[in-house]
Amino acid sequence: MSVAQLLLAAADTDTGMYVACIVLGLSDGIMWSLGPLLTGKLFGMKHSGKNFGMVVLAAAIFALALSLSLEPRVYQAHVSAGGKECFGKACFALTHYVCAALGVGALLAVGSLHSASKQEERPPSAWSALGVFFEDLRDLRSMRSRRGRGRGRELETRLADAT
Repeated sequence: MSVAQLLLAAADTDTGMYVACIVLGLSDGIMWSLGPLLTGKLFGMKHSGKNFGMVVLAAAIFALALSLSLEPRVYQAHVSAGGKECFGKACFALTHYVCAALGVGALLAVGSLHSASKQEERPPSAWSALGVFFEDLRDLRSMRSRRGRGRGRELETRLADAT
């Protein structure tokens, strides 16, 4: 998204503006499509709804803050004396640069958060839990064949308690 903001700030032609808008639309669509998945993967699925709600809330707060404070001030600073309108890319260029810088800052924060979460012990993912389940199921079958049903029921009870 930062690349798209820089393209918007630098666009001099209609083609440049179209390319910037396409890149911005693609990155926005990818972000909102993968956001719930990545939030659940990073923070776990137990509270993924609440965590993604916080992501959406933060996006709304920053969108309001930028559109109600930064953008009008930048625009008004470039209006010619006695005029009411601004013409040219300078009217919004600083806004695009600030959005690009915020995107890079968010990327650095996410990288820092990701590296910190790698150092902590993370709960098992759904795939690893599924692997443990199949290993326990294999143990259950082997115990039944070797020692009869008594020991197998103990493992069945343990598996039922785990789920």
